[in-house]
Amino acid sequence: MYRFIKLIYIPAMFLTTIAGYAQLKDSLTLDLNQVLEISATKSLESFKNKNTLLTRYWEYENYKIEGLPVIGINFEPLSYNNYTQEVYNYEQNRYEFRNQQTLNSNAGLNIQKNILATGGRLYLNSSVNRLETYGDNPSLSFNNNLFNIGFEQGLFNFNPYKWDKKIEPLQYEKAKKEYLESQQQLHVNAISYFFDLANAQLSYNMAQDNFSNADKLYKLGQKRFEIATINKEALLDLELNLLDSEVSLKRAQSRLKSAQYKLNSFLGFDTSRAIELKIPEEVPKLQLSEEFILDQAMTNNTQMLDIRLRELQSLKEVNRTAAERKFNPKFSGSVGLNKTSDTWPDTYQDPLNQQRVSLSIEIPLVDWGRRKRNNMRAERNLEITRIENEQTAIDFEQEVQLLVTDFNIQGKLVENARKASEVAATTHVIIMQRFMFGTVDIVRLNSVVRNKDNARNSYLQSLKQYWTNYYMLQMVTLTDLQTGIRLSDSFNLKALIDSINQ
Repeated sequence: MYRFIKLIYIPAMFLTTIAGYAQLKDSLTLDLNQVLEISATKSLESFKNKNTLLTRYWEYENYKIEGLPVIGINFEPLSYNNYTQEVYNYEQNRYEFRNQQTLNSNAGLNIQKNILATGGRLYLNSSVNRLETYGDNPSLSFNNNLFNIGFEQGLFNFNPYKWDKKIEPLQYEKAKKEYLESQQQLHVNAISYFFDLANAQLSYNMAQDNFSNADKLYKLGQKRFEIATINKEALLDLELNLLDSEVSLKRAQSRLKSAQYKLNSFLGFDTSRAIELKIPEEVPKLQLSEEFILDQAMTNNTQMLDIRLRELQSLKEVNRTAAERKFNPKFSGSVGLNKTSDTWPDTYQDPLNQQRVSLSIEIPLVDWGRRKRNNMRAERNLEITRIENEQTAIDFEQEVQLLVTDFNIQGKLVENARKASEVAATTHVIIMQRFMFGTVDIVRLNSVVRNKDNARNSYLQSLKQYWTNYYMLQMVTLTDLQTGIRLSDSFNLKALIDSINQ
């Protein structure tokens, strides 16, 4: 008989829907995998994560074109000026004010390219200008700068492009891994909302059962009191039990409504939509290798990338401040053809050569040690960064080891909690029958009811903890725990972009 009770009662407790709450319209039944999939693809948080990654993607694309030439056109079709200007009258040997009117038009082409290897710049420009003046001495002239090629280069300057080449790819790789981690964090959050609602549904169901049983027992107690088989104190205990059950039912109903609202909001559903949950019956029987998990975490986790990035950025600052301490010769030069004439065709006749070569040297003489202190500060910050990075790596390794240990024992805890729930449910049925026959008092019955409820809640909490640890480990390793395949191997950026543009 007890075996039959266990086979019928326990599956009904965890796998059936909550009929008392499922009376709302537009009801939806979801299991844990479906909730995880919806949260990763349809939730508002998932869209935020995707757009965050795309922002960093476009920044990385901009970095990749730093070495390509930039071409621009500037065009001013009309510029009219009417103003008064002080001029010298040679005939009368005096200064006087005269009204000036000019009409100017110009256009130009500019091309420039950064030299990533040295930090210098190449440029090419070409321009034409038409100038017409009005007044006492009207004139028309043209200036044609056929071309001008030049370059600028510091001989011992700080080259930011050299450091960008080291840092930017790591920044982009970090952004991709942060996205994958954020998706696993979404799973962790979804599990929290899923089991909070599952626990609220279960508590509501238990509260309904307890209230129904308390009502039946109180009515039975009234009949027994009338025939003097129980005393007044026992009847009052039954009445108090009924009142407590009613209060618990109302609290469970309020908690259920709140949990339902939070899951709906998280998944992007209508907040009034009823969701019936299917509790996972089993968990994967996994025993993870601490060495494997630690190796994956140290290879894939963004904290390890952060360590490399922080040191590179500190080294970059040391290099920059060291360069500022030295004298900085800058060399520049240009060559081109230019011609001015009263007619446009004549500007192409025998254009004049123009060359410019410049060497400028900046030598700090007295800055009261500012550059030196800046460099020393950067060097000390580099040492601090290295020490902090070493401590971060040690702490991270310890956290991963503890997480693996917790996960490996959590599977056994789930199994024990499931068996305890079955035992408590069977005991509750037995004690309830004995109470009906008058062989057990209300104190014993209340104790068994509490044990049953606590065992059910503990089972759900153990499931929640197992799946939380599972996705926490996937988040720190970015590795599928069941297949051992890195999550980045199946990551498709193009598909992600397409999903946003749809």
